[in-house]
Amino acid sequence: MREIVGIIAISMILILLLLPSAVSDVEDINVERHEIDISTIDTGFSVKESLTIKGDHDGYYSNLTFWIPHDAKDIIISINDHLLESPIHTGENIYNVSDLKIEVNATNIVEITYKLGEDIKYFNKILVYPTTSLSVVFNGKQIYSGKNFVSNNEFTISLESIETPLSWYIVVFVILLVVLLVVSTAYSLKKQKSSVVKKTTGVSEELLTTKKALLMEVLKDIEKQHRAEKISDDTYHKLKEEYKHEAVETMKQLEDIKSKVK
Repeated sequence: MREIVGIIAISMILILLLLPSAVSDVEDINVERHEIDISTIDTGFSVKESLTIKGDHDGYYSNLTFWIPHDAKDIIISINDHLLESPIHTGENIYNVSDLKIEVNATNIVEITYKLGEDIKYFNKILVYPTTSLSVVFNGKQIYSGKNFVSNNEFTISLESIETPLSWYIVVFVILLVVLLVVSTAYSLKKQKSSVVKKTTGVSEELLTTKKALLMEVLKDIEKQHRAEKISDDTYHKLKEEYKHEAVETMKQLEDIKSKVK
């Protein structure tokens, strides 16, 4: 009888010793690096989260928990390129990953992608696990970074105060304006040396007319960007004042040329 009791006791001790290595405890899950990349799209924002997780002991993860921001859509979650089922709801989602045989002491990569609507003013996130390094990038520019976060740490970042870049065609317009200014100056100098005044005047008038049209398009685009709250009031007033002044000067030059021709 004593031998049976002894065997049972030894078996229980062995089970208790082996149990921690069979499944992962929440406290053993650590996020070494958490990178959040936010970019603007036509319908709002596209978000990609990359997490590198690793534990300390042998065995496999049993459950993993992920927190998805509210109002997120088109959510995709993968672990080491294994796609998980779409989350039932936003907020905290617990996944049973025991079938995937994800080793605790190995480096595992989690990727989460989703979209947020254009009415979102703040990006809110809860870090479920202890996180060693965190970084947030918005439209290619790092806007936040930190280290050594405890579990269930929550942070919020305003997306309103971050100016999105002006449309690429505004940059093109600016370049064209510079080119036109250089060409116009060159033609003006040539005009002073040339005896063919009428022909040169015609070319200068064409250049100024094109320059005026481009400036008006730039001003319209600046208005659209400001109404969509993609540029700040300060940037809006500075750009508007600069290009409006340039447009007025261009129109004055056109009037001078037309009056000389008459």
